[in-house]
Amino acid sequence: VNGTPGANDLPTELVFGTTADGANSITERLTISQAGHIATVSGNASTSSTPATNSTATGSVAIDFATGDNHHLTLTGNVTSLTASNETAGQSGVIVFTQDGTGGRTVSLSASDYETAGGAGAPAITLSSTASAVDVVPYYVRASGSVVLGTPLLAVG
Repeated sequence: VNGTPGANDLPTELVFGTTADGANSITERLTISQAGHIATVSGNASTSSTPATNSTATGSVAIDFATGDNHHLTLTGNVTSLTASNETAGQSGVIVFTQDGTGGRTVSLSASDYETAGGAGAPAITLSSTASAVDVVPYYVRASGSVVLGTPLLAVG
């Protein structure tokens, strides 16, 4: 906590840090300002640095958002219903879709879980169809049952 302690003084910011075993110095990782805003983040700000992976995504597939912020699905067949569970308002990250060696796989989104641009009709995303193509789709959770998908980044890498 930065600030001078005294009878009427309040800290000016809250600082979280880490140190290696036996080290005398602290590396600041997160700073929260007096106004309650995150002022600094150093390192990985994700709740999970390892993406949740489903290596055989086909048929009905559920993404459990409690397992992390980033998800990787290898499409081994058409996903007829992509659903969401345990999403938390304010959560964000990416969903990476990788076509298998055959390619041409499609993904149908659950209308009760996902939203896309336009808002009319069933939500839909168009992914690359080339074998082994990798697409990245950003998302933001507005509320439970409201995962807003951004524009896919097609054929990355």
